[in-house]
Amino acid sequence: MKAFTLLTVFTLIASAQASVAYEVVGETRSCQVKTKILKRVTRDRSDLLVIHGRDVYQLGLVRRSEREEYYSSFTGAPAPLGKMTFEARLVHPHMSSLSELRIYLSGARLSCFIDG
Repeated sequence: MKAFTLLTVFTLIASAQASVAYEVVGETRSCQVKTKILKRVTRDRSDLLVIHGRDVYQLGLVRRSEREEYYSSFTGAPAPLGKMTFEARLVHPHMSSLSELRIYLSGARLSCFIDG
């Protein structure tokens, strides 16, 4: 019975991990803050991961249209001083405009294009 329970738990964990897909969106190269952006897609949700140095920030999907997706890391509460928050606009590849990442840090706003 222990072996069956262990096998069931292992199967559930493995199937949950197998349903996660990661896609490299790009980098902010021509910006003061260098980041890498990944898109994580599961069955029921889509998130962006912004990697800056050793820090990883998660942005949740705010809205989606047929041309663009909007993501944000804002939680409603003001961010502590010195902590970065983000907004991202991803444009589908067949569109002519570029994807953009906005970085907010201590009252300053940086708008950076994402090189794919």
